[in-house]
Amino acid sequence: RSFFAGIQRYAAVWSGDNQATNEGLLSGVLLNNQLGLSGIPFVGPDLGGYIGDGNKDLFRRWIQAGIFSPFVRNHREFFGAANEPWAYGEETEAISKTNIQFRYRLLPYIYSAFYQASQTGMPIARSLCIAYPYYDKVYGDAYQYQFMFGDALLVVPVTPADKFKKIFFPGGEWYDVYNDDKIDGDRETVAELQSWKIPLFVKASSIIPMQSLIQSTKEKPGDTLYLHVYNGGLHSSFVYYEDDGSTFGYRQGNYCKRVIHFDPERKQISLLKQEGSYTSQFKVIQLILHGFDSIQNITVNNKSFIAKTTNIKILDGLQYLDDYYDANYYKACRQGEIMKPQKSIVFDNSEKEIVIGWQ
Repeated sequence: RSFFAGIQRYAAVWSGDNQATNEGLLSGVLLNNQLGLSGIPFVGPDLGGYIGDGNKDLFRRWIQAGIFSPFVRNHREFFGAANEPWAYGEETEAISKTNIQFRYRLLPYIYSAFYQASQTGMPIARSLCIAYPYYDKVYGDAYQYQFMFGDALLVVPVTPADKFKKIFFPGGEWYDVYNDDKIDGDRETVAELQSWKIPLFVKASSIIPMQSLIQSTKEKPGDTLYLHVYNGGLHSSFVYYEDDGSTFGYRQGNYCKRVIHFDPERKQISLLKQEGSYTSQFKVIQLILHGFDSIQNITVNNKSFIAKTTNIKILDGLQYLDDYYDANYYKACRQGEIMKPQKSIVFDNSEKEIVIGWQ
């Protein structure tokens, strides 16, 4: 792993003129995907550049895309310019904080993706040609840097030079992460870019487990597992995996593994009986249903629940910028980020099968 991380460091993360820095960012993304295709999933570039001096525009864009690397680190050569988020000013620090926190909250999803990689070889950062090999556009230069992060997230990296970005959506339906707008697939579009976010989308029918915010992997999250399900017309499955994260106890069966199914035809989500003896650190599950506008009643193992209407953003690009931007500008930005309402219930976790239905 160190050898290939080194390849990325020197091939893709220099700093200097603008063209070099942009190419460094995109080359790092491309190498993640290419090494994943080659059977090496645990890779990642040095965010912001390893050699020479970076700049705030580069660092901002690099960290927005870089948190979707399997292996994430901010690392620079000895005696190089400061490369911490706060070294580039308050705006870049706020944007970095938002994205780093998202990475930590996304750890149940990422950890499960690493388990999948260990069992099947499926990379965490995935070239679009893996899931969408029959779409000619995924092989074109215009879209070669787009990639899937796990099963659900479509990431579109951008550079400081980009003011607009062409995006290709493969077949199916997609949700904009920032406002839950639904987008039809198998089409191209052009997005105007904002400094605080990159284009990021969730595939319809996806299941994304998340946790409360922590400051390091040594810290335990809260007792609630946030299970985000995005409505769609196709059946899907997600293999959720959890263990103690520090020992080899999983080799003796001390792990928690369960398959989660989303079945739109039967209007059902099922968490199959747990495999393994590890007791999940999550005692409670909060189910957040995206795109289920007409839902009336929800049951969990035939027990009725009253669904609450909520507006939960899995990623809010403006989270720490209200004190930095001009009030009128910030308000205008917020108007485009209004989240579609979701339905949510909270119920106890269990090692036994959990079947959720709705009408």
